[in-house]
Amino acid sequence: MLDVFRSVSADKFEVIGIYRKEGVLRTEFEASGAMMLHLPIRRNPLHYLYSLRRLVKQHQIHIIHAVQSLDAVLASIACAALKVKVVQTIHGFDLNSPFATKMLIGLSIRLTSANVYVSKFQREYYLRTYNRPFTKKEIVVYNGIDMDKFIPRYGKPISSDIQILSVGNFNAVRDQLTLCKFALRLKKEGVNFKWLFAGKQVEDEAWRYGQCVEFVQQHNLTQQVVFLGSRSDIPQLLAKADIFIYASEHDTFGIAVVEALAAGVPVLVNDWLVMKEITEEGKLACIYKTKDEDDFYRQFRHLITTTSSTQQAATAQKTSKLFSIQEHINQLIQSVYQPLLHP
Repeated sequence: MLDVFRSVSADKFEVIGIYRKEGVLRTEFEASGAMMLHLPIRRNPLHYLYSLRRLVKQHQIHIIHAVQSLDAVLASIACAALKVKVVQTIHGFDLNSPFATKMLIGLSIRLTSANVYVSKFQREYYLRTYNRPFTKKEIVVYNGIDMDKFIPRYGKPISSDIQILSVGNFNAVRDQLTLCKFALRLKKEGVNFKWLFAGKQVEDEAWRYGQCVEFVQQHNLTQQVVFLGSRSDIPQLLAKADIFIYASEHDTFGIAVVEALAAGVPVLVNDWLVMKEITEEGKLACIYKTKDEDDFYRQFRHLITTTSSTQQAATAQKTSKLFSIQEHINQLIQSVYQPLLHP
């Protein structure tokens, strides 16, 4: 969403941000140049609904695009009887969500004028889970990435001391422990490598990070595997990487994978359905069978022995075309906003 605020031009549409709670990116959103309005709920939800309705009328807002189900429901109620369309983007899955949250998601899907999903796989899941028919209001718009921040890596041969990078916080979405176990396999096979893990320990799931650190220490991998924590210099890390490796448990899109492809880094990723989708069934990346260490190693060897700079340049160019922030904005306008405003 921040990249949309930064990248959208005034001739396409004007952006106004309305937020209930302040977050770590508040300063960055304000620096984007968009008008930002803080509207907390406080103790009286009815007053919030009244204030939101007043802001919508005051600023002549035509479309409200929510990124949380609660905001989609509140906006739908606040804008009742107004000619305002409410759209929501659903970014994740509802796995392990409490019953009340799932009820809220189901309600938001029904109330909105359009639901935007970040992959076809994710859309199929929600339509099936919430017993929804496939209609024109259920739309897929892939996430967009600001491609200007990446330093092209293609043209650089894979070094003899292979530099591996994995990016992602240690949570239920990813499977870093499988990657740590694969690091042990590489060591046993005599592969020279350095593996960097960029991603923070998640407070509610600290055990996931802990078990990876424990495994690395127990198997004397501390010279090969380094946990960097949260990093803001991912483009620079990608520029130095020889290979990007990823293991997903239930991603809805895989932004880190797309960023690596856009940077021209050879990618090895497991065969989670959405990974097949965003890599065009493996045309843009090398895919290994989930939890199959032998196939993982075979695909690793294939990747490091067959990758060419020409291939990676072509992959980077195609990825940039499919998943750029400008393509994302164009798809929002053409597939979501214009059909709602001009049915």
